[in-house]
Amino acid sequence: MIKKAGFGLIAAVLLALSSAAGALTFNDAAIDKWVGSGDKSAALVIDFGTKSFAFGYKWTGTASGWDILDAVRNSTTLTVGDDTSWGGHIVNSLSYKGFSGSYDSENWDPTSHWWEFWTSTDGAHWSSYMAGGCADFVLTDGDWTGWTFAPPYGEYDPAPVTPTVPEPSCAAVLFSMIGLVGCKRLLRRSGK
Repeated sequence: MIKKAGFGLIAAVLLALSSAAGALTFNDAAIDKWVGSGDKSAALVIDFGTKSFAFGYKWTGTASGWDILDAVRNSTTLTVGDDTSWGGHIVNSLSYKGFSGSYDSENWDPTSHWWEFWTSTDGAHWSSYMAGGCADFVLTDGDWTGWTFAPPYGEYDPAPVTPTVPEPSCAAVLFSMIGLVGCKRLLRRSGK
């Protein structure tokens, strides 16, 4: 009985040690490519619904949500369609590595999907940015911006899913659990 309790306690401690705090760092994200140069950095996440991609952006001075998207477009194979006839940049299509989504911003139908702009300070907790367009959002060092191909207007709008690199402690927990199970089997075979 003590052996079972000890095994359970060790498993619980290992599981607790592996839990993430919630906030992500740029090292946690599976960044496809870093673009730009400077002393400030931000991340861009594009979520196509079935696959997400993350990019890093460096700059000096001031930059906007449009600047990060434009810099990534100019340095990667990301294609961006934008409509400026409304006075700002309305992103109406994004495409990257075979994933794409687009809509007609001139004849937009509320029952169709559309690209929604999101912001975050930690890459895990997102807010839809409706105060203006992405060009109105001023980036600060450490910000995250995101785009989701949102469902029809008025339905649940999912926040971007940041693609992450597997945390090393998760692998450690997995191998520790395998080792504990192996030790338990050896003890059982030896009759102890």
